Amino acid sequence: DSAITSAKINLANTFAFTGTVTGVPSGLTKISSHTITAVNEFNITSIFSSTYDNYRIIASGIGVLSTNGEATFRLIDSGGSNVTTNYVNSATGYAGSASGAQRSGGFWRFHVTESMYANTNSSQAPMISMDIFNPFNASPTKFAGVTHYRNAGNSAWITETLAGHNENNTSCTGLNFVPDSGQTFGNGAGYTKIVVYGYEA
Repeated sequence: DSAITSAKINLANTFAFTGTVTGVPSGLTKISSHTITAVNEFNITSIFSSTYDNYRIIASGIGVLSTNGEATFRLIDSGGSNVTTNYVNSATGYAGSASGAQRSGGFWRFHVTESMYANTNSSQAPMISMDIFNPFNASPTKFAGVTHYRNAGNSAWITETLAGHNENNTSCTGLNFVPDSGQTFGNGAGYTKIVVYGYEA
């Protein structure tokens, strides 16, 4: 390019940029981050769009405040309503030996093979990394990930690989995090955090 001379550039210097970068980045691009206190329900809206095909969700402190409670999540459609039917997810977990389970119903679970210990301190806070595939398309949405949590008896850590799908042909733009009836999601100490990234297929 004629704008580039043969002079050497000192990369320790600071340079001004006045051009325009176009196109969608090929790697992970951070879309939003959230810190959740103790709530009955939590929504993350307007995170899925036509900009990215797939999404990475990284979260820590994902659980409920009572032992044996269910920490669940479901999709929010483009009209702002929760998608409440036709979820399936399966998992294989390990805590000294392997076990598997499959569940279906009105949501996906962050823990499938066993019940979870109360989310009362950061050292025992459950964590998950998962990918959600093509949620914005009007087609079945799928996810896959890995989670790590304390069992309800507080006697072992469980690591699960899990995956699932929603059978509805629905365009979705967000996620709804909700515990089972009578439970509280997250923790008032502020260590329940969720970060959303987008990336191209």
